[in-house]
Amino acid sequence: STHNYNLIIDALAKSGRPWAGDQAEAILEYMVDNSAKNLYIAPNHISLNACIDAHAMSPKKDSARRAEALLDKLARWRRDYKLEIYPDCTSYNVVIKAWGMSRSVDAVQNGERIFAKLEKDGRAVPDE
Repeated sequence: STHNYNLIIDALAKSGRPWAGDQAEAILEYMVDNSAKNLYIAPNHISLNACIDAHAMSPKKDSARRAEALLDKLARWRRDYKLEIYPDCTSYNVVIKAWGMSRSVDAVQNGERIFAKLEKDGRAVPDE
């Protein structure tokens, strides 16, 4: 079920292993690819956020970029698979966290750019 897959993705995120983000994303992609055939494994915003977190917590050099790329993939999945998953405030916050934890020289600018996307997105209202 979706819940079981979410637990696995969340465990990967908490592991902090270098390969955890890749493995979590492979599971999420499996869920997306098979959601039309089996609604019981359709991903939800929890799946998405756990996968973003798995990239964010990975010590890999490109983990922040990979976390952000999931937001772009999500738009494609909504179009191609007719999924009704949208990023929420947590989705954006975890990507901002990923940039903050990165050692990128432009981490602050990237965090600000993601925050601007959050403000622009009518579905994801920043916490007050």
